[in-house]
Amino acid sequence: MKNNFRLLKLSAFCGLAMAFGLNSCKNELETPKSAATEGTSDATLAVVTVGTCGANTLISSNTTWSSGNTYVIRGNIRVVNSSTLTIEKGTVIKGECGANLIIERNANINAAGTPSFPIVFTSNQPANKKTRGYWGGVIILGNGITNQGTKVPIEGLTSTSGTDYGFYGGTNNADNSGKLQYVRIEYPGTEVSEGNEINGLTLGGVGNGTIIDHVQVLYSQDDAFEFFGGAVNPRYLYAYGNSDDDFDTDFGYVGKVQFAVGVKTVSSEPGTGASNGFESDNDATGTTATPRTNPRFANVTLVGPCSSPGDPAVFGQALLLRRNSQLDLYNSVISHWNNAITVQAPSAIGNPGVDLKSIYVYNNGNLSPSPLAGVYRSGNEPRFSPCPIPCYSTASAIASGSGPKLIPYSDVTGTTPPGIGFVATNYRGAFSASAANNDNWNLRSENANFKWLSFPCEGYAQY
Repeated sequence: MKNNFRLLKLSAFCGLAMAFGLNSCKNELETPKSAATEGTSDATLAVVTVGTCGANTLISSNTTWSSGNTYVIRGNIRVVNSSTLTIEKGTVIKGECGANLIIERNANINAAGTPSFPIVFTSNQPANKKTRGYWGGVIILGNGITNQGTKVPIEGLTSTSGTDYGFYGGTNNADNSGKLQYVRIEYPGTEVSEGNEINGLTLGGVGNGTIIDHVQVLYSQDDAFEFFGGAVNPRYLYAYGNSDDDFDTDFGYVGKVQFAVGVKTVSSEPGTGASNGFESDNDATGTTATPRTNPRFANVTLVGPCSSPGDPAVFGQALLLRRNSQLDLYNSVISHWNNAITVQAPSAIGNPGVDLKSIYVYNNGNLSPSPLAGVYRSGNEPRFSPCPIPCYSTASAIASGSGPKLIPYSDVTGTTPPGIGFVATNYRGAFSASAANNDNWNLRSENANFKWLSFPCEGYAQY
């Protein structure tokens, strides 16, 4: 969440000169196109175009995007009216001119990829000329509880008078918006105004009936994952090389996230503001509005910008807790962050809802306040050395290259607090020194390649 917390107006842009506000799409909303029948296809290339730059296209009946096609999305593709968009495993979706895929309240997404056949969202650019922010991102809106009311405009989109589109929130933290599994989101983050962009995956009021696991966001111009209220419980999240925060929590989010990675690269440097691992706020001004933002995270590994000695100012904190937010973090590892953990008043360690336990901070990362109970700070640890961060620029290397070395040494142990809904682990960080414990990541050895994760150099991609 940005410092100004303005409600943003989306200018979905296409080409060099034209920009359209969403309110200019009134006719689109009154007489929507059917995305299932609108697409134009090329039988040879199997390319299907969905949507129009600067406009809304509504998916108002159950629709399937097939793995035999590549889908090019333009403008705002909105799944509405309790409809379900099914995306088959192995499908590639390419966005352009600020495109967003938006799952509105009461609609569903059924995107179940597999380790070998992930669903990939990327920019509609050549595979060696990708740019972050070329398209928007994936936005899921649910009926979960927020501390801002039951009809909240989602950040980055303009709500449209007379419709329910672009809003999230309600009274049901068990709400079900579908599933997102083995999904990769590349080069998202359209700039909607100076310093304000769409996130890779935005979750507004998403309930814990929704299944989200094995999702990677890389090279976003904004946050990788942002949670606004709700109680969704994702697992196996991987943020790589993103410009802003890896995990941003706001407006009463109370879900549980286990097994998560945030890796910064030199190219993570944002245009404005600071790039953090975690950023958590209760709301824009730090009120005590309820429910308080109080997520729980366990088994997290956060790696800062290895190649930037002294940690330039644009890289903020591995964990920034502020504005009356609460947050629990267990069994985690922080490395190569100059500022590891910062807790700003009125958020405070020792207050109910703020709990840090079994956290290792390597490379003498700063703590504020210091010391912090439950946080162990040390110098360089040669047995845990993720740097340099690898990246790949040829098609074969991108397809087969392994990621950062995040497997800890065997005595990095920890204990998950019982009774709070996490899988019990005896190690700290997202990965275990025991390969068997990593099977659910689908990572059987440190150098194994599984296609759902990708580590290209900036500007490159598999598709």
